[in-house]
Amino acid sequence: MKAVNLIPADAARASSRSATGAAPFALIGVLAAALAMVAVWTLTERSVESKQRELAAITVEDTRTGDRSRHDAKALFVFIGASPHTEWLGGQLATDRAGFLLTGRDVQGDDLAEYEDERPLFLETSRPGIFAVGDVHSGSIKRVASAVGEGSMAVRLVHQRLAAPVHPAR
Repeated sequence: MKAVNLIPADAARASSRSATGAAPFALIGVLAAALAMVAVWTLTERSVESKQRELAAITVEDTRTGDRSRHDAKALFVFIGASPHTEWLGGQLATDRAGFLLTGRDVQGDDLAEYEDERPLFLETSRPGIFAVGDVHSGSIKRVASAVGEGSMAVRLVHQRLAAPVHPAR
């Protein structure tokens, strides 16, 4: 993928610095670099490969042509709209009756088995370290602004989980 320069070079050089000495456009540069690593596929179906319970790769199939391509991946964001379309997870995460993923305090009973004496964090699914944001989780607002906010919250929650991992019984 080609990186997109969101700020003309002369504007970046001429920008004033904040009290901390950081250029105000620094964050935009970071976001532009991150965006260069993002791929968006529409009208596709996917399957996932995992190694030791972590995402390793995805296979994407174009639903119009049937063409398939495999991609190494450590993260996957799925936009599914108002229907859950979680069948591809094969029952690996707890869902409500409509197929939306249960998160946080909505994960109950046997679905808490991997947490031992702990509880999932807000937006964390029935599997420790896997978070669901936006339309896919049960009880979501089904609005873009909510999904964006939840995505931001999930970043903080991921750091919290990494700092205090759950060690499921084997």
